[in-house]
Amino acid sequence: MLTVLGTPIGNLHDASPRVIATLRTATLVACEDTRRAGRLVQLLGLPKLRLVPLHGHNEALQIPALIKRMKGGEAVVLMSDSGLPCLSDPGARLVAATHAAGLALEVVGGPTALANAAAGSGLIGVHEPGFIFLGFPPRTAKARQTFWATWGNLGLALVLYESPNRVADLAQSALVALGNRPARLARELTKLHESWYGPDLAHLANLETLKGECVVVIGAGDGAATPSPLASSNAAAGLKALAALVATQTGVSNQVAYKALVALKQGH
Repeated sequence: MLTVLGTPIGNLHDASPRVIATLRTATLVACEDTRRAGRLVQLLGLPKLRLVPLHGHNEALQIPALIKRMKGGEAVVLMSDSGLPCLSDPGARLVAATHAAGLALEVVGGPTALANAAAGSGLIGVHEPGFIFLGFPPRTAKARQTFWATWGNLGLALVLYESPNRVADLAQSALVALGNRPARLARELTKLHESWYGPDLAHLANLETLKGECVVVIGAGDGAATPSPLASSNAAAGLKALAALVATQTGVSNQVAYKALVALKQGH
């Protein structure tokens, strides 16, 4: 049997009695990082467990061995460094292989950054559209243009993970592509310094460098393609003049708009 186990994303008290009981009875734990998993086990006051690494570099080798163990009656637990496995973390291939082998599987839930951010954003609810979780967005400006064109005008909110060093750049590219939509940034969820920023993309685009894990929630558009400021401008206009136009249309500062346009022009 395979148990997909949700673990705390920052606050140890989020480990439920069921999480602790699952680890206590596990024969083997497949984890993203054995050192971090071992530390969690220690903090929870549990005896040492048999830990094996499972990540993108060794899945092809580890999965057949894990399936064989489960067929032999062993209880295997799958866990990531924090939160639920398979959500921007390793594990999906093991889960698929478990189903394909006809073996039993259960999910023991726990906190996840995407669910906490969606719930706390105020942008998703009973009377609002649903949302799409997109994991980590592409890093280059050209790839982000395609990304926003693909996902940005479906009439649904977007939930994304992003490095704190790239949050402002992400918001700037979204401003250019989507206009100034409602948006929230959740930082260090469940931890001592949990913080929320908003209320829109223009505000996030002007944030200074942050620290800690970040989740960005962008409000839904109306489902219609948003005219880009780039398309509505004369091609011969200078970059500074174009930046001023973008700033006027989105509410972001001229400096931020200029920086975003330079990145788009250079294609990174």
